[in-house]
Amino acid sequence: MENRVNRFPFFYSYYTAYKKLSNESDKVKFIDAVMRYAFFGEEPDLPEYLDSMFDLAKPNIDQSVKNALQGTVNGRKGGAPIGNQNARKKSAEDKTTPGLNGNKADKEREKDMGYGNENNPGSVSAEGKTGREDIDFDKIVTRS
Repeated sequence: MENRVNRFPFFYSYYTAYKKLSNESDKVKFIDAVMRYAFFGEEPDLPEYLDSMFDLAKPNIDQSVKNALQGTVNGRKGGAPIGNQNARKKSAEDKTTPGLNGNKADKEREKDMGYGNENNPGSVSAEGKTGREDIDFDKIVTRS
């Protein structure tokens, strides 16, 4: 009996199924079946009512084990291959400060609209997209 994985996510849905069991013996059988299947790949021999509960948890356990085993294989290979999008470094232009709503597109839109340049009246159009049409920019003194 060899371990398949050394951990797996125990979902809240497993706990809610476990909690609905009234008999302590059934609770132990269910939890034992989940753990033995996840860690050792042992198919449980459960009464029909427990087996149906286990069948609901089984696909999640299978996927968790598959992901964990694939992660181990990929780690032994050295991680992401060269040229993979995840392995590329971001260029300096990708590291711009995000805009008001936290993303780069908002930052570009704000730049186009002249936001953030209140101290530079020449950067804001009087006919503007900014809603500042009533400001006389010729009377504003710029800081030096």
